[in-house]
Amino acid sequence: FCQTSGEYWLQMFDSYTATLPLLFICFFELIGVSWVYGAKRFEDDIEYMIRSRPGLYWQITWRFVSPLIVLVIFVASLVNMGIN
Repeated sequence: FCQTSGEYWLQMFDSYTATLPLLFICFFELIGVSWVYGAKRFEDDIEYMIRSRPGLYWQITWRFVSPLIVLVIFVASLVNMGIN
């Protein structure tokens, strides 16, 4: 992106990357880790790896905030595509 045509490359990258499939995969990965595998087991794994249990902030973010934000972005992208 650091060329004389950087703005063109940035616009092309922004327009033609796989935003919807990537958001779709990201949403279901978040759901899979938080709810299917289980946030408790995921926290146990992190505690095993770094010898420290994730705080309440991370637990709430993984379970609720991140999936909600990704879902909102996905729906907004669909609405934006429908308008355009």
